[in-house]
Amino acid sequence: MTGLMPVVGIPLPFISYGGSAMVVNFALLGVVLNVSMRRFMFKG
Repeated sequence: MTGLMPVVGIPLPFISYGGSAMVVNFALLGVVLNVSMRRFMFKG
């Protein structure tokens, strides 16, 4: 290995972890979806 790329890859958010990390991922996904849904509501 030349050390240019990391040996460990990017973890998959809804597959690799369980427990509290999955709860946080779903909560953040809900916030992002809520903001994206309501973005067009306030355009004048």
